[in-house]
Amino acid sequence: MNYRNILNSITKKEFAQVYFLMGDEPYFIDNITKIAIDTIIPNEHKTLNQAIFYGKDSDVNIILNELKQYPFGFQKRLIIIKEAQHLKNIEYLENYFSKPQLSSILFVCYKNKKLDKRRKIYKILESNHIIFNSKKIYENKMDDWIKKYLKQKNIVIEDKACSMLIEYVGNDLSKISNEINKICSDSSINKITSDLVNDQIGISKEFNLFELQRSLGKKDKNKALVIINYFSANLNKNPSVLILSSIFNYYNKLLLIKQTKDKSTLAKKIGVNTFFLNDYIQASKKYEFKELLNIINLICEYDLRSKGINNNRISQSDLLKELITKILYCNNILIQNKEQTY
Repeated sequence: MNYRNILNSITKKEFAQVYFLMGDEPYFIDNITKIAIDTIIPNEHKTLNQAIFYGKDSDVNIILNELKQYPFGFQKRLIIIKEAQHLKNIEYLENYFSKPQLSSILFVCYKNKKLDKRRKIYKILESNHIIFNSKKIYENKMDDWIKKYLKQKNIVIEDKACSMLIEYVGNDLSKISNEINKICSDSSINKITSDLVNDQIGISKEFNLFELQRSLGKKDKNKALVIINYFSANLNKNPSVLILSSIFNYYNKLLLIKQTKDKSTLAKKIGVNTFFLNDYIQASKKYEFKELLNIINLICEYDLRSKGINNNRISQSDLLKELITKILYCNNILIQNKEQTY
């Protein structure tokens, strides 16, 4: 059963007896659990008919005993095991999964891990209950996810604003939904603009990752160096890991453009909105294929150095300045190296 079907069945009060929620994306697991807590047991009956356990601090035998209790004053009991990936001897639940208490509803939240399909416990769950595999949304699908999320709130978002959210927050759905909810806390907002995103996340309109990418794409040395100097002086707001990840993804997209013959699917392949596609195409023309390969290798090298590998005690800010300078003059270095080989 997929995410939307599970939510619909819970809101319609069509409950399964066991929901095993596993996988790499905590957002969907958390949201299903929240809906279950809000929906299944009325507030006036929660004290006697709802119990929440945490895997690391719980004993599986105590959970089993709780599951076998009968409801009091209500027809159902709700038992939730959060962080179940830390629960010792989870296989002890196998017998319960084979013959669950009819009046108990169990949610097992098994985050950032998956059960081995070859295990007996998985086969029992698959045959009798609901298993939900919560998968990460790939970055090239985030644009659609954000727009669908906002459509439910009757809010639209500018393409640039959407890209900015993805660039600065990544594909962490919990963080993105939190940022969106903060922006939308003003009930009068029906459209999210890039200015709203700037104000909410605290992005400088002049010195930000988009402007850095744009200046690198145009090989505008002066502007790129001014921006990286600003970043280097404000690493608390612009951590090096975010900058390195951003420019790595940027140059990787330019490399993909060079390698892609079918331009009709290019936007989807590199994971950008069609609104920005021409900017990437024009930037790719500024770089030779070998130049892009060398730049990507440089970024990987400086990523390791930023983590202390072969660093020689150079500060994070100096590493960033050094990297951007090498990127901007990468073609000159390649030409010099080529001339030296003759």
